[in-house]
Amino acid sequence: MMEVSAVKEKVHELYNLLIAHTKEEQATSWLDITDCLLQVYKKIDTNPSPPVFISKLVNYIYLTAVDARLHFTPQEEGLINELNHYANEAGINRQYRANAVDKSQFYDLTEYLPIRR
Repeated sequence: MMEVSAVKEKVHELYNLLIAHTKEEQATSWLDITDCLLQVYKKIDTNPSPPVFISKLVNYIYLTAVDARLHFTPQEEGLINELNHYANEAGINRQYRANAVDKSQFYDLTEYLPIRR
């Protein structure tokens, strides 16, 4: 079982790697993914079920990447796979109950939700 601090470190490392794509490619999908990574980084310590929260993040990353035809480096894929391994701790009942490609799931109602177009 991975500690939340280790997961937070992986999220931070993945954020730093992916933010480079936003500078190079200016694709809104990269920005959407990094927005969500930042939200998860901020909130994972207080989340009542971190594995489920990470599961939502990993699903969001995978679906956004497929939809936008994004390609990850082997290092980025490795970090995403490590996060997915942690998300598997949520168990068999970790199915989605919301729109998996809606980044508002990572924001509270009172928080600003950046809209990228």
